[in-house]
Amino acid sequence: MMHIPPSYRGFFVSVGRYWKDYGGWTDFFASPLFHLSVLISGASYSAWLKTDWVELPLSLLPNLLGFSLGAYALIFSLANERLLGALSAQPKHGGPTLLRVINATFLHFILVQTAAIIFALSQKSTLLVDLVGLLNIESNTKSEAQRYMTMTAGAFGYWLTVYAIVLLVGAAIAAYRLAIMSGKAATPPQNQTGPTSDS
Repeated sequence: MMHIPPSYRGFFVSVGRYWKDYGGWTDFFASPLFHLSVLISGASYSAWLKTDWVELPLSLLPNLLGFSLGAYALIFSLANERLLGALSAQPKHGGPTLLRVINATFLHFILVQTAAIIFALSQKSTLLVDLVGLLNIESNTKSEAQRYMTMTAGAFGYWLTVYAIVLLVGAAIAAYRLAIMSGKAATPPQNQTGPTSDS
């Protein structure tokens, strides 16, 4: 039986917990932000049919990622005990707490940005295309295979970049929900007293 190091086990457990809190594949494919990113990417086919699409994520996303990490750390560093207690309350319908949902939203935003940058960097390499060129097949077949590989990678990479940008809306909504909860937590409860009678 293969032994899995604790560091790897802990990593995959954390990823699984985040994905469950985010809503899994059902919420991912049902998200209007996912649909919007697909529509934008499809309409921008002329951009990802060219190989220079990789310059967009490599020039834009590193700055956005740094801003996202800073905003994520700042938002939760300002949370007080009352706010954290309100966010940690178990929902009546079950499921993850609002604190876990907001954390999962920001983490998803950051992970998608990171994935888009890594994928764009990988497209700087021509290893897979070169491996196809080494296959013992007809020249025309090689050219077609290399063209479809480049086109598919461009479509996926460009969509991933657009999706990372569109997720700004989701992160903003999560921050808005956090601000609303913060306002409620900061409001002291009013003492309800009954009518008094003079004696």
